[in-house]
Amino acid sequence: MKHSEYFQKTIPSLLDKLTLEHKPKFGLMTPQHMLEHLIWVTKATAKDKGPAPEELTKSQQGFMSFIDKGAIFKYRPSDKTEEDLPPLKYASFEEAKQNVPTAIERLSSFLEDRSSNVFNPMMGDLTPDGLATFHFMHYKWHLEEQYGLSIED
Repeated sequence: MKHSEYFQKTIPSLLDKLTLEHKPKFGLMTPQHMLEHLIWVTKATAKDKGPAPEELTKSQQGFMSFIDKGAIFKYRPSDKTEEDLPPLKYASFEEAKQNVPTAIERLSSFLEDRSSNVFNPMMGDLTPDGLATFHFMHYKWHLEEQYGLSIED
């Protein structure tokens, strides 16, 4: 899988540094909310949803363009408050943290030796490398940008 070293080595190192006391540089997600978000998105996209329709929506085309341009994330403030955060699914921060590698392994297994595109109703029709790049940039965005974690520390 593209970016496999980041998924297999860097993410576990960053997760070792993440604590429940970490505060985000931006956004509302607590460390546990952020981990649960990453787990959910990773698992939700690591499954076959059938072939792409003949015509993709503007939103899907836009997302595919976002991936083609390197999946550069940008913070967009909103009117949401902490009350808008979803309920937590895991009993504890540690349980959520322990489930991240499982989600990544599911993605890795899904993409292993895959040559056909992956259709996702939100993202469109992505190449396996495109889906891996999305997740690479998504994890980097939340762990390194939002929470300021670094393997250098």
